[in-house]
Parts: sequence; structure tokens; C-alpha cells
Amino acid sequence: MRGTRPRAICFDLDDTLLDGGRFLPTVDATCRELARHLGDVTAEQLQRANGQAFSETWRELDEPWTLGKVETPVI
Repeated sequence: MRGTRPRAICFDLDDTLLDGGRFLPTVDATCRELARHLGDVTAEQLQRANGQAFSETWRELDEPWTLGKVETPVI
């Protein structure tokens, strides 16, 4: 409605409201495409390596990120 002020505005300052449901399918598709181009590694190997790297990185960054000590773009 034109001229009507919003009653509320919601800011997602820490990315907790975003739907990350497309993240894993995108990672899977990327791993399949990389495996196809590289030829000497399977998509499953790339997915496992990605999962391991993500887990190791997140273990180190979870608490600092939660406390606002690390910016989301850094992750």
C-alpha cells in the first residue's frame, strides 16, 4: 500500500534467517563437475574432503563467530 509505513523491519545481521537449503546440493553439483574435469578424483572423494575441511574450519571458528569476533565473509 502506497504511503503506508511498515510496522516492523527485520534485519538478518548474523545470517540465521537465511535458508541454506541449497548449499549442499550446490556443493554436490560442484564436486561432480570438478571430478568430471579433473578425471583423477571422484565426486565422492571431493565431497568427503570438503566435509572434512568444513568441519575442521568450523571447529576453530564456531565460538569466535558466535561471539561476533569473526566476520561472516571471512568464513
